[in-house]
Amino acid sequence: MHLTRSIFLGFLLFSASACGEKEPRVERVDGSQSSQLPLKFESMFGMRDGEAITAQPLFKDGMDSVQLEVHVRLGPPIAFASGTYRANIAGHMSEGPVVCDSLSFLGGQNALPSVGGTFRLQDNASGHTVFRITMPATPITRHNAL
Repeated sequence: MHLTRSIFLGFLLFSASACGEKEPRVERVDGSQSSQLPLKFESMFGMRDGEAITAQPLFKDGMDSVQLEVHVRLGPPIAFASGTYRANIAGHMSEGPVVCDSLSFLGGQNALPSVGGTFRLQDNASGHTVFRITMPATPITRHNAL
């Protein structure tokens, strides 16, 4: 009886922690090492045009910033189409393609689209992943003339 209750409580604790609200996270990647940057989510520009979504999440901390431009195709199936980024960290500019490891999309015909997932940002010169961004599905709240 005691073992069953312990297993149940462990499962309940694990379930509660797994369902918690995730905060956006920006990491610098150097080979197999990564470290979280203090960048905070600032805004999500974007628009929907028929079966295409363009989302531009912006992360900032003082003068440091990372902005993505992510293109999503509304299938079926819903899929990441392409992406690019621009970063300015400690005065060093970088840009390149975005690789999507996982995509979260919410939004119907009449709802504001929400985009999130795990994105690897690659350096144009080396092709290596230099940043990783993980963010929950976040509504596009402001439209930008893209």
